[in-house]
Parts: sequence; structure tokens; C-alpha cells
Amino acid sequence: MLSVSAVCGALYVRSKAQEASASVQKIVAPSGIDEARYVTVGGVRQWITVRGQDRSQPVLLFLHGGPGDTVSDMAYAFKRPWEDYFTVVQWDQRGFGRSAIDQRKLAGSVTRDQITSDGIELSEYLRNRFGQRKIFIMGHSWGSLVGLEIAHRRPDLLHALVTTGQVVAWEDGWAERRKLLMEEARQMGDIDTFAQMERLGPPPRSGEFDELRDWILQIPVRETGHSWHSDDGSSLAFPMMALFSPTAEISDMAALLLPDATYETNMRDVFRSARGWTAQGSVGSELKVPWIVMQGSHDWQTPTHMARNYFDRVCAPWKKWIEFRNSAHQVPLEEPGRTMAALVGDVLPAKDGRRAAESETCPVKP
Repeated sequence: MLSVSAVCGALYVRSKAQEASASVQKIVAPSGIDEARYVTVGGVRQWITVRGQDRSQPVLLFLHGGPGDTVSDMAYAFKRPWEDYFTVVQWDQRGFGRSAIDQRKLAGSVTRDQITSDGIELSEYLRNRFGQRKIFIMGHSWGSLVGLEIAHRRPDLLHALVTTGQVVAWEDGWAERRKLLMEEARQMGDIDTFAQMERLGPPPRSGEFDELRDWILQIPVRETGHSWHSDDGSSLAFPMMALFSPTAEISDMAALLLPDATYETNMRDVFRSARGWTAQGSVGSELKVPWIVMQGSHDWQTPTHMARNYFDRVCAPWKKWIEFRNSAHQVPLEEPGRTMAALVGDVLPAKDGRRAAESETCPVKP
């Protein structure tokens, strides 16, 4: 009886917290928009949310990371101020989150190339829906890979590309995590971590999701402050964001904590499709759209020095590197004020063809 009462009490507290969160997130402007629905993209239903204080504002399509780490239920934690300047679109990519609904149709199609094609089709839909010639795309982590591919294939769709937690090489990025941790452990005299990394060895050559996941889970990037810089691995920030989300149901929480066979299948497919990917090999060293990178100094999940090396080689109409000194891989959550300032001060002017201050174009040849 006590346990039933405790569960009921916990659910009541959660519902009230959700109500409070929904209240402060509410779009109240007469010209505003607040939608959550399915659209057909690539022949299957895919989930999007669309929010902004003025539907005439430029569209910003956010590409989540992972692969598979949908944020449509958790983005409330960082995106509300963005909605005063942009019409912000969150998208559960093919096969994940609410976009896993058409699994029979999805079989074998959850791949890097298809997700990129979906992103292009969705961008065209948003452009037409809101009567805008171009939109903005912001990609985080895996989403930065997809964003680069979209910008490379269809630069005509974009005012600018914004990326954070920039992926530049699939396998090499995993290997670099281990190398950085070993070097840090050596410098700090952390014999245990050094020995652990030495025993672990390099990433599995197969690139298969199951083997790579087991390997990744043994890399203490989060515990050392290189995923979320202030987190030593004990934080429950992400589960709590999901738990108290104004839009997440209990079933969504269950899917997050206990992924099913559908999720596993889709992850295997998308990991195989990313095997061997590099930004240099797939996209090259020229972009035809402005490119703004917001990168955390302490990010070893997508190592910052690798992202910077690629950025420095790229030519673009203009590009800007913005480094967040107190962040790792979760820049919009770790430094939300500076993120907002960059979006308004550096990104938004691209809508009118203006360059960000202190931007550059091509590498300076010696």
C-alpha cells in the first residue's frame, strides 16, 4: 500500500513539475507558433516540433546528435530563448524517438545517406511552408556530420550552417578519445586510468555498433569532464531533463532508459553506414555556405583540436570559429548565454547576407 502511495505521489509531483515547465515555455505572441506533429519525409512519418514567437522569423532546424539521441522532449532546457529570434524546429531523425513509428518501412534505410536526404527534404518542406528562400541548420555532434553533408549537397537551402561538437572523422575520433585520456592520465600520474586504457586497446576494427558501444562505455570521457565539463559522471542531468519534460510521457522515459530491439537494429544500420566517414573525404575543403563552429575547449567526445584542424583547412564564403572556454561537448547547456549571444550576433546576420565580425574565408597560405 505504501509503495502504491509513493508511486502516486511521485507521479503527482512529476505532473506538477511538467505543468510549471510548460507554463514558462508557453508561446503567447499572437503571431507565434507551437506545433508538434508528424510529417512524411523520405516516405515515412517523422516527428517534428516547431516553435517560435513569430512565424515570420527565420527557421532554425536543429539536428540532434547520437546517432539516435533525440532531444525534442529535452530541448526545452536550452532553446526557449532562441525562439524569440528564430522559428526553431526539432526533428527526431529517421528510426529514432517518435520517428521509429514506421519500422516495417524503415528496415535497412536508417543510414547516414538517407538521414542526410531526409534532412534535405525536410529543409525544402520548411522553406516552402514558411515562405522562406533559405533556412539555418544547427547540428550537434552526429548532427554536425549530417549538417556538413546537407550544406555540401544543397548549399542553396541555407543561410548558414552552425555546428557544435563537430565530428570530422568517425573511427579516428573514437581512437583520439583514448589517446587523449592516456596522455592526461600519464601527466597526472593516474596509473589506474592509464593501465585501463592500455588494456582496452584501440577501437574494434569491425566498426559494428555492439562492439563499439562496449568499447566506448569503457572510455571515461564523461567522468573526466570532457563531455559536460562540470560533470564528474555522477550527474543525473539528462535523465532529470527527460523526466520533467513538459512533453515526455512515461512511455517515452521507458524507451529512453530501456531501448528495444528496434532501436538496436537501427543503431547497427546507421553505425555501419558511417564506417570510414571523414569530413575531408566526403565534404572536402570547400563549403559554399557561411559556417559557424561553436566548440567547447574541453570536448574530447568530438576532440576540439581535430575539429579545429579541419576548420582551418576549409574555404567558405565566410566562417567563424567560436571557442567556449568553460564547455566540453554540450555547449548550449553549459554556456547558454554565450550560445544565445553567438546565435543572435554571429549567425542571424547571415539572413541578410552580412558577415559575422572577425570571420575569415580561406586558409592563409604561408
